[in-house]
Amino acid sequence: KRKCGGVALFNIPFCYYPVSKLHSVYIDRAIRKIFKKEIHFRFPIERIYSGINFIGFDLHFDYNEISFTNDVIQNISTWLSCMNYDFYIERDVDFINWKYNNNPNLKYHLLEIKSSNSIEGYIAFTEPHETTFNDGNVTGVKILDFILKDGSLVSMSDILFIIIDFYKRKKKSLDGIFALSRIPYKFMKTIEIPVLSTLSSENIHNPYLSYIDQDMEQM
Repeated sequence: KRKCGGVALFNIPFCYYPVSKLHSVYIDRAIRKIFKKEIHFRFPIERIYSGINFIGFDLHFDYNEISFTNDVIQNISTWLSCMNYDFYIERDVDFINWKYNNNPNLKYHLLEIKSSNSIEGYIAFTEPHETTFNDGNVTGVKILDFILKDGSLVSMSDILFIIIDFYKRKKKSLDGIFALSRIPYKFMKTIEIPVLSTLSSENIHNPYLSYIDQDMEQM
């Protein structure tokens, strides 16, 4: 893209929030290099990293799993337009059907977040799946969408806590969570990659981009 005249519009932070696995990915790499074997080593303390980050943390919101209805899609479309984003891809019915409902390779969950029976927002994320982080093996979840109504007090920390709680209740192992947004979180790892385009005159300060926008939910 740079050879074709592309310049950076804005940077995307690719973040890994460790829940149960971080340093042991280096053990995976060492064993692969020395013994030529693929392993999935995890320290015996489940959710050790999230436990450190969420000491004394209380969830002030309720959540329940739903599906994409016309009302949900309308809320998402309206809220995106009200959030002062200067770059985002519209979530209309065609987009939702294309990226979520008619995608045979995508296993996901959509949660509705509420406070005092008032809808605060929606979060979509993948099922835990085998993937890699820093060339080590992890069972990870990717946040596909995180869309809130204007004025909502739900934070990215709340979202991480909800996802961890969701799989804790289901008694499913979770090593870490991948997201394209950065928040203060101990042991979090991130790398920034620019979005390249020939639209050199654009000046973007507040973009919304998620894994569902880039076909990365299939990687």
